[in-house]
Amino acid sequence: MKETLSAIQLAHQAEQLIAQGVDFCWATVVQVTPPSSASVGCKALVTAQGDMYGWIGGGCVQGAVRKASRDCLKSQQSRLLDIGEQIHQQLPGVSAFPQTCHSEGKVQVFIDPFIALPQLLVLGHSPVAKALVTLGQASGFEVYASASAIADTTHNKVQQIDPEQLSDYSHWRQPYIVVASQGYADEAQLGYGLSIEHQYLAFIASPKKAEKVKARIAAKLDDIGTKRLSQLKAPAGLDIKAITPEQIAISILAEIILRLNHQRIRAQHPEKQQHTNAVVASKGCCSGKANP
Repeated sequence: MKETLSAIQLAHQAEQLIAQGVDFCWATVVQVTPPSSASVGCKALVTAQGDMYGWIGGGCVQGAVRKASRDCLKSQQSRLLDIGEQIHQQLPGVSAFPQTCHSEGKVQVFIDPFIALPQLLVLGHSPVAKALVTLGQASGFEVYASASAIADTTHNKVQQIDPEQLSDYSHWRQPYIVVASQGYADEAQLGYGLSIEHQYLAFIASPKKAEKVKARIAAKLDDIGTKRLSQLKAPAGLDIKAITPEQIAISILAEIILRLNHQRIRAQHPEKQQHTNAVVASKGCCSGKANP
């Protein structure tokens, strides 16, 4: 538990965590049955690592809130937590956390997760790359791209990067990477994408072209790079018979969003095994029209 913080200090701390891309929960005491060291309105920020900023109550409450916060961050769902020695009735939507604290008080805490935006890294400056930058930002991604892929000054929130220095950035959170070079330095751009850990790496190319580029780059990779290359998604995107750069970008973002939502659903329902049929990617170039 960090030092007690005022509401303004706590808000500033939350801003810092958001800027750093750190997931956290905002925990607020909403009801107290004395005796308890907590009071209604006490607040704390709790990270997945268990760091706690602010004051939420004594040791028993802190332990319960830390555990519940980790669960909330995994499921990305808010939770109302009942903490006490005797909880006779568990109301719908309320999670009970019985504990044997000697004070015999009861505390109810509302826990609200704040999840960092997923990162989208666009490599290349093709028309599809520019469309991905625009649509990715509109779809709620934290977008990174080279200067040439940022079409105009309206993309003031897009982070400009140097592809040759990707591994030097310290703020990556396993981004979703799309290589949209489309014939311009394909091997180099794909190599940049392979240099960092990621959730997803897609290459906009036909299957035949993708295999040729993979073969040329494979000899230059270490074991980690080779493993990452084996997971390359090419062609990129879902098969929606996309034709225009914007449609191709939409098909790729749809595939990424599908993966994101599957991860969220699995976290919310860990007891259920999700059995979904894989969507067959287009055999056409760049997830466009399928060849007749």
